[in-house]
Amino acid sequence: MKKKKNDYMDDTEDIKNERPKKRRRWPFLFLGFFLGLLITIGSTVAAVVVLINNPVEKTVGTIDKVANTELYETLFGDDDDLGVLDASYAGKSLKDVIGEISDIAQKGSSLSFADLNEIFPKVETTLDDLIENLEEHSIVLDKDELFTTPLNEIADLLLDKISLDNFRSIELREFFDIDPDDTGILATLVNKKDSEGNYWTIGHLTIENINSLTIGEVLGELSDNFYFKHLSNSTLETLATDINSLTVIELFEDVIEYKTDAQGNIVYENGHPVLKGIWKYLLTYNPDVLNSYPYTAPEDYAVMDMNKLIENMRNNIECATLHELHDDSVIPHLGEDGNNTLNQKLLPPALMSKANEISTLLGLDIEQINQMTIGDLTILQVSDYLGFLLGEILNP
Repeated sequence: MKKKKNDYMDDTEDIKNERPKKRRRWPFLFLGFFLGLLITIGSTVAAVVVLINNPVEKTVGTIDKVANTELYETLFGDDDDLGVLDASYAGKSLKDVIGEISDIAQKGSSLSFADLNEIFPKVETTLDDLIENLEEHSIVLDKDELFTTPLNEIADLLLDKISLDNFRSIELREFFDIDPDDTGILATLVNKKDSEGNYWTIGHLTIENINSLTIGEVLGELSDNFYFKHLSNSTLETLATDINSLTVIELFEDVIEYKTDAQGNIVYENGHPVLKGIWKYLLTYNPDVLNSYPYTAPEDYAVMDMNKLIENMRNNIECATLHELHDDSVIPHLGEDGNNTLNQKLLPPALMSKANEISTLLGLDIEQINQMTIGDLTILQVSDYLGFLLGEILNP
């Protein structure tokens, strides 16, 4: 039996009524966007943690690969030559390396060559050369004794082995064949001159003079060294203090981004530079959420305060809106769909009847939420808002 026209119309109406309502689709799109957002922010925070906690060799290897440099070989050496730092540091994190060097440097003038050799492996080879050359002058030194004697007692140790009173006046360069352009601790001592322009002698090896040597003089050119270039003017006496006071802005000076004016000058607010990107969240103090420790200006955060910095970044990200995070590239470019999601009205027609509940949930006036988009919410507010949407989806 053929159906009548009206029968077909009735079937069409039934099919229409069975179709899902389109107004329920956008919460699922938002759910997908929010999960992706959390992953992105988590990756950004993790990047800073990774830099701090990853083995140094991994970070240096990446730099060598990207910049086509030989930083790893310079720092840790190879099969034929020792590097500036002990090879054991390669497998340790930047935070651990800084901490261990700081612990050793705390000894100040009571440091021994053995202590220095833990950091700078060329110290031992330098001592071997010294002992060999002294033997040519009939002066025999015990390497273990020389290695473990505090630097402030080295001069006395040497003089105890010397029978000639005039030995103090012998220039150090007579013991070593060093080119004037060479660098390193041995070259520094041999080529060093006093205030009258005279080359250092055995008699110059006093605690005051040893303490006056800078890291730049001992290690040579450090302008390409990521870490030690900031300590080139530190002396053995000030090294521990200088390490502990080294700031994040000093250490990462080449990569930190600042807000600039039309002329390219850094913009300052309240006497402090205005930062951009992830650095804004890492180095900017937010008094609304960080009340557990005193105010710290961006340029005053010390490298040794990494835990404090990470907490700072977490709190700042939680307080920023999605629009701010996007503008600061904490959330990368989202594409057309992502930007449309950020600009989605907080109260679309489908949720207008829930305005009072959403207002109470977010702690905002209804007048406010009527004008807001999803991008105007903070991460914590988005989390609450998402929970509400899921409830609406599961319990329509």
